[in-house]
Amino acid sequence: MLEDAAGELGAHALALAYDEQGERAAPDSEGATCDLKPSPALARAFLQELASATADRRSADLGAAFFSELVQDNNDNTKPTALHFTAGQQKFLEMVRELRENLQRGHLEEALFGPWRSVDPLPSLSWDSTMARQYALRAVDPSSEKRGSVAGANWLAVIGLTFFPVAARRGRLFTTGVKGGWKDSTFRWPVWSVPCTRREAASLLRGDATSLAAHERAALGVSQVFECAIARSDQGGYGTFSPAAVVKAAPGPRERRRP
Repeated sequence: MLEDAAGELGAHALALAYDEQGERAAPDSEGATCDLKPSPALARAFLQELASATADRRSADLGAAFFSELVQDNNDNTKPTALHFTAGQQKFLEMVRELRENLQRGHLEEALFGPWRSVDPLPSLSWDSTMARQYALRAVDPSSEKRGSVAGANWLAVIGLTFFPVAARRGRLFTTGVKGGWKDSTFRWPVWSVPCTRREAASLLRGDATSLAAHERAALGVSQVFECAIARSDQGGYGTFSPAAVVKAAPGPRERRRP
């Protein structure tokens, strides 16, 4: 996996950067923004570039999970995936590139085997629900606190975005696994108990396991379904996950026939 991360140093999908006028820029150029909110025109050109024969398949899949040029935010910029939790001075792709360039074997070992200490200084993309810092639940404002991360888990989650593409419909952007509006949504995902291929995993994640009865879940190897609420701050739009909760299976045929 470390070699895989090193191979992403030239990944097309992570090279997106733009200037104040919305024009394409080099990621290391002065004033360049490395985020997922380009102009619609640049977003369209970028996605076309990723879909071309010169780009790699992972980059194409990541681009499909980043945004759609068909949906804009209130500032007429391209609206990013609902899993875009960074805001303000935090720039998603800038943070991802820092993760990729500094990833070490120990980071991946911590992510896979634990325990998660959450003390690494590398960027956190705010996908760890245990790291949420809500002022309403604290005695003091936590915004000035320096938080750590599990760098390996963050990197693996970035690669995992390829399983959660977005789609535009009726002027809205829908993210795989996410239901609801920008500020009142939930993220749901199944956990399976048997080995499966990448295509099978994609099918399970993109299906709706929440609507299945217990025996239907079992037939697919799904052992449980979880959900997290997504909260966003009013100042800047920083996102966080709530702790995960179990989603009960839908009623089976016998249960539905009960009076």
